[in-house]
Amino acid sequence: ILSSQHPPNSLNTLIEILPHFAQAEWLAVRSQLKREYLLQYNDPSCHGVMEDPALTRWTYTRSANTYPNFRPTPRSSSLLGALFGIGPVLFWYYVFKTDRDRKEKLIREGKLDRTINISY
Repeated sequence: ILSSQHPPNSLNTLIEILPHFAQAEWLAVRSQLKREYLLQYNDPSCHGVMEDPALTRWTYTRSANTYPNFRPTPRSSSLLGALFGIGPVLFWYYVFKTDRDRKEKLIREGKLDRTINISY
């Protein structure tokens, strides 16, 4: 079924796995998995959902195990780091600073009614 058009890899010769042996091993694993799937699918006593271990591993890797599989790139690390790390700090600094400056200006001009002098 699988035909190798590429020359044998040097690593294959180092560990002594020839392409036709690798293909035979792959076909054996595939036929065993297919047999197990068909046995589960045609079992009349089994009710419910059949779990696919490969799909479970893939879902776990994509959702719960992201950090070991995360590859930082300049786009993801610098842009997102600046956006989510420094961005909120600068935003709240600007909000508090402008509000404080506005209140201080009103206090100096005597236009702010400060009935409670406990804070600020």
